[in-house]
Amino acid sequence: MDLSTEVTDLAGVIKMPALTIFSMSIKYLLDHARKTLNRNPDTRVDDGDIRFVITVPAIWDDKAKLFMREAAVEVSQIDLFRNICLEFRTTNSLQIEKLPLLTRQ
Repeated sequence: MDLSTEVTDLAGVIKMPALTIFSMSIKYLLDHARKTLNRNPDTRVDDGDIRFVITVPAIWDDKAKLFMREAAVEVSQIDLFRNICLEFRTTNSLQIEKLPLLTRQ
């Protein structure tokens, strides 16, 4: 997979760049995380309070890793995804750091 890879829908009619599809998926997850974190009206979580990390299988080649980074960068103007980590296990891991939440005044 590289930056020019295209995918076709199941009917074989519509072709789209894979980068666009991956970016849309990452954007959905990002928006969902923001919405969930800000569900409580007494707290406010800004992008600067969050560090997003994308994990990719360690066996992926450099082209695939670059593809995921480009998909993440396409989602936001600022680099919210500061890290891409290699995942050496067969299951994904999630690390949550506790940050102080600001109370809305």
